[in-house]
Amino acid sequence: MSENLGEVHAELRAQIVQTAGGNPLFLEQLLAHAVEDGGPTTLPPSLEALLASRLDHLEPGELSVVQRAAVAGREFSRKAVVHLLLDQEAASVGAQLLALVRKGLIRESRPELAHEGKFRFQHVLIRDAAYATLPKARRAELHERFGRWLETDQNGSDELIGFHFERAFRYMAELGPVEVEARRLATDAGGRLGAAGLRAAKSGDTHAASNLLTRASSLLEAREIARRDLLTELGLVIWRGGDLQLVEDTFGQALEAAVSEHDQRAQLRARLELAYLRLFRAPEGGVDELLSLAAEAMPVLEQLRDDRTLGRIWYVLAHVHGGFRCRYRESADAAERARHYFRVSNWPVAPCLQELAAGLYCGPTSVEEGIRRCRALLDEADRGGEANILVFLAGLEAMAERFDSARDLAGRARKIYEELVWTDKISANYAAVAADIELLAGDYPEAERLLSASCDRLKAWGEQARLATQAAQLGEALYCQGRFEEALRWSQVAEECAATDDASAQFSWRALQAKALARRGALSEAHALARKAVEIGAATDALTQHAQVLLAFAEVLRLEGHGQEAGEANEDAIRLLERKGNIVASRKARSSLLELARA
Repeated sequence: MSENLGEVHAELRAQIVQTAGGNPLFLEQLLAHAVEDGGPTTLPPSLEALLASRLDHLEPGELSVVQRAAVAGREFSRKAVVHLLLDQEAASVGAQLLALVRKGLIRESRPELAHEGKFRFQHVLIRDAAYATLPKARRAELHERFGRWLETDQNGSDELIGFHFERAFRYMAELGPVEVEARRLATDAGGRLGAAGLRAAKSGDTHAASNLLTRASSLLEAREIARRDLLTELGLVIWRGGDLQLVEDTFGQALEAAVSEHDQRAQLRARLELAYLRLFRAPEGGVDELLSLAAEAMPVLEQLRDDRTLGRIWYVLAHVHGGFRCRYRESADAAERARHYFRVSNWPVAPCLQELAAGLYCGPTSVEEGIRRCRALLDEADRGGEANILVFLAGLEAMAERFDSARDLAGRARKIYEELVWTDKISANYAAVAADIELLAGDYPEAERLLSASCDRLKAWGEQARLATQAAQLGEALYCQGRFEEALRWSQVAEECAATDDASAQFSWRALQAKALARRGALSEAHALARKAVEIGAATDALTQHAQVLLAFAEVLRLEGHGQEAGEANEDAIRLLERKGNIVASRKARSSLLELARA
């Protein structure tokens, strides 16, 4: 570029360099302007003024071509420009495009696409300046025409067609009342953007799905929003990022739209998602509410053949039976039903794979069998499903005392979650299992670090249910470091957050608090808490968690001076751990038993 400055005399060359101020685009366009004007005495003071001046000096045919190219986008085809021109203008489009290339405003896109007539603006600011020369009414007309043309083109995507219809509608709305024609454009735009948004949601692209579904919902009438479940799907996408208040607001809007249109099916879907969200935010009584809603909704949805919502119901039930009630056989049955409905409704089965893998990790399946089945599940997993399986496979590898493999798998899962921007899964899945791995490995400070960060996030999100469980986990990491008072405080946090029908949280906080109180000498209270924890754990099929509760009870008994009873509780825990195949935990429990025998 600096070599081309030789085309102008020295004084003007210095003026160009000074005015450009190191901006390559400004320098390029100033030089082109100077050459075209034969050495002007003054230069436009800004890039915006320069581009406007250059466009003003174009021939009418050249300006018409560059304006229509600007409507098509930064990159455009000769065919697109021809379609947007009047018939009498289209004949000379080739010559006009070449003139614009010579003037440095556009260039051929890529040499290998030269035969296709593909062009590109030299810079997006040139495109924007050309676009700004069009009045809004003409922009609306051209965007609609271009969208209709794209509908007939095999390369016309829903997102691109929807964008042009959306722009046309927005300009029409700015220019006057929204009439029938404008409303039709809004409907077409919303339909296209909604379809693109649902595809993005299915692919795991959080940002694109959120953007597209939000725009679609702002364009469509309530009847269409409810029929397509756009706001409920948008709420699920937002949930991945962790903004639970916005999720609740979005589900609430979905319910309002469904009620206003008297759409029973859409109402049931919105009520389901709201109830599931509140299970985490305000969990008390949430399990019973969800079970009741599922029983009410299923016959209606089966009659309507709403496979998507039936899949969501079975998925929610899988999580309730597993994550809350710790009945993983029932959870697996529900997850399999969910997987069927997800498949027939053409949705990725990643959430179902998560529940199946979680059940293999937490439930009664042996470690080696769980590893084999998790690896088999990977065969049908997309990127998100892979992460949902890998994180629980990592926990199983740790139980088998393969810590390097466990940490590698957990790290891979976290990396995928970060790439997909599934922030909620980093706390819900990764942090909890990664901390379990470190607790088994004896790296208690690392477990504390992981759980402290996760608990902070859960607090900020207002996610009470998961905070209840992870607060107890964090307390365990502190207890293992001899920090009994801190452990007691976290057990109290867990107690405050735990719903009465959340078995996992209820036995976890009691077991931790019992040990911490026993260390204080409050033995009677500790004994009652530990015994109740054992009772709750015994009603589940979460073998490792049940064993951990028994080991906590054994510690309380030991501190009470009941060595024989402590040994019996310890032996019960060992049997559960050996049945699970949890090599590391069973060895630790046997070591504790030997210490009891020596005492």
